[in-house]
Amino acid sequence: MGMTIDEAIKHAEEVAEANERLCETIHPSLQWSDYGKCAAEHRQLAEWLKELKQLREQTRWIPVSENLPKEGGDYLVTLCFDICGKETVREVMRNFFCTLSKKWLYEDEDVIAWQPLPKSYEAESEE
Repeated sequence: MGMTIDEAIKHAEEVAEANERLCETIHPSLQWSDYGKCAAEHRQLAEWLKELKQLREQTRWIPVSENLPKEGGDYLVTLCFDICGKETVREVMRNFFCTLSKKWLYEDEDVIAWQPLPKSYEAESEE
């Protein structure tokens, strides 16, 4: 079984700290050695993993059985449609953008999951 992202972050930070201690303990000039490079690479890896974790959380579909948005607003939602009538079990799931108010359930469709909208695109400014 593989590591979780939290375990990988912790491991990368531990390796970075161990190599940084080696550099400090043995000789300051070792910061440019393989130990120093390893420490810097593992620090960078830990930062990327933290960023990945944050991005995953921001784009995760949240089942309504787990949690509902704390306030009304615009969300991406997955609706489950009953397209063949109530007597059948055939359902189709589709993703939609919609503004959710207090009414979550509709006559022939149910909201089964949601996620916040991504941030709007903003062009990078040149400084």
